[in-house]
Amino acid sequence: MIGHNYPDVDVPPPDDCDALGPVFRRSWQQRDLSAVLDGSWKAPEPTVGRRSDGVGLFYPGKLHTVSSESEGGKTWFMLSVVLDELTAGKHVVYVDFEDDEGGIVGRLLTLQAPREALIERFHYVRPEDALGSGIHADDLNELLRDVRPTLAVVDGVTEAMDPEEALFGEERLLAIAGAQGGVGAEVLNQAVVETVRRFVRGAEQSDDITLLTLRRRG
Repeated sequence: MIGHNYPDVDVPPPDDCDALGPVFRRSWQQRDLSAVLDGSWKAPEPTVGRRSDGVGLFYPGKLHTVSSESEGGKTWFMLSVVLDELTAGKHVVYVDFEDDEGGIVGRLLTLQAPREALIERFHYVRPEDALGSGIHADDLNELLRDVRPTLAVVDGVTEAMDPEEALFGEERLLAIAGAQGGVGAEVLNQAVVETVRRFVRGAEQSDDITLLTLRRRG
């Protein structure tokens, strides 16, 4: 997650609120440190996509990135996280720029996802147009408001669109990785996210970007 340029963000509403809209946060005001000093402050804990030992993989409400070489298993990895959330009785929104409903649901069934959970709590979106700020954004906001997912996946960073609906593409992604040489994962992730943001030139982001950077040895 990049540590600057904080825009207004969409956040899940409280239980007694029906609206889902932008919330302005004045992040440049000084913070009260008393909770840290008196020991009552608690660091955020990852609770999304819990492993068999109960430890979560992702932090709720945070931006994460998952990346690897082409055909490196990113989708299978994220579908395993989807299954964890569905098994826990949670709702999941899956925005797919690469496959189709048959492929994604077929993989989830291979992972033994219950059919009832897929019908009731798995919400699949296959966009064919840029999100924009009109009816497409209204459709997405309505879905998020109605189901309040604990996990929202955008499969296909390389399918990010600029205002003319040109795709970011795999070549750009590979060029970034090649230009960074042997830098650490955090630097590489930041370079990818920053390049995507420059590419889209202000076009509205449809959902989270998820990357996982892996180093292959041997």
